[in-house]
Amino acid sequence: MAWQSLTEPVLAQWRRAGPNIRLLLGTGLATGIILIGLTPRSLFGIDVAWPFAGLVAAVGWARVGLSIRPMLALCLLGLLQDLTSMAPLGCFVIVNLVTYGLYAAMAGALDTAHDPVLDRLLPYLSLLAGTVMLWLVAYMLASQTVALLPLLGAWLTTSLLYPIVQPLLQLNRRPGEFGGLA
Repeated sequence: MAWQSLTEPVLAQWRRAGPNIRLLLGTGLATGIILIGLTPRSLFGIDVAWPFAGLVAAVGWARVGLSIRPMLALCLLGLLQDLTSMAPLGCFVIVNLVTYGLYAAMAGALDTAHDPVLDRLLPYLSLLAGTVMLWLVAYMLASQTVALLPLLGAWLTTSLLYPIVQPLLQLNRRPGEFGGLA
């Protein structure tokens, strides 16, 4: 009860914030997650998989359809991911943009506004598709087999992160409005 009284003013302000402010704060959140990922990540001597924040942002922002500003933000996030993971420049940019377009196309074609099961399932399938694209890009660039287990772990942590930050990534949705209504 006390937690609700503390968070209600913040949530009320968030509901009134415009899409530009939401996009900036979402970009800042994703950037923070990417930069925190630079720290050593082990728990009891076991390496912990770090989520792909750009994929989470891509799927979260694609819920309202295609728009140029989220695409530009995804390009910046992708470049940051490329630099922090020492990947060739453009790898994460391409994967983020393709995931963004894939989810927006699937949400529009499958009419997720009237199917709550698809509205809940498609984000995770899109995150999986983005992770598979990353694996394919890594395989093509390395010209050898790339370990699948670390990418599977990263997909799981990305899937766990998505429902936590997804409400913060809603750009134009009004209360009661479903995704895919661009």
